[in-house]
Amino acid sequence: MGVGDEARRRLVRRRRSACRCQVHVDIPDPAPGQPVLVMLCGLPGTGKSTLARELGRRLPAVVVESDRIRQKLFAPPSYSPEESRRVHRVCHILMGWYARHYYHVIYDATNLYEHHRAAVYRLAERSGARLAVVQVAAGDQVVRSCPPNPNAPMLTFNSSIRWPGEEPVTSPAHGGQIAGICGVWLDFLP
Repeated sequence: MGVGDEARRRLVRRRRSACRCQVHVDIPDPAPGQPVLVMLCGLPGTGKSTLARELGRRLPAVVVESDRIRQKLFAPPSYSPEESRRVHRVCHILMGWYARHYYHVIYDATNLYEHHRAAVYRLAERSGARLAVVQVAAGDQVVRSCPPNPNAPMLTFNSSIRWPGEEPVTSPAHGGQIAGICGVWLDFLP
């Protein structure tokens, strides 16, 4: 067995994993014109998934959620470095396929480190998608109350969006105003 054979087997395993996860993604109609890949960045509990679902519904876009992919691939998840690498490889395969086939895509993952974001920059470039980076941040009260308590007071968080190389546009909001943020971003996206 040569090195090339092992590499081919790994690629086949990744693609099979991606196919298993694909059935857990809501798929809208393809986008007219150039697709947009929106990469969400932020700590756990800051509202990325809530923002992703609402923006995905309004754009419309395929939302690739790393948490959902992890749950599908690993039961129970260990959050080990190897598990995380596999989860994000599968996410990248899905995002690349959808972007190449003219779907808007939202990548819902922490994306905290530049070397992780750089892989998404390259993916957007290879697939012909326009990349938007959305940084989501929240105060300690918001993060500590995750999952959100519907009876909790409205708490403030911020998000900003930018095209790589451009200044970010920031949109502060209060809990329950995700729709307002999505309206701002939809005006900003093509």
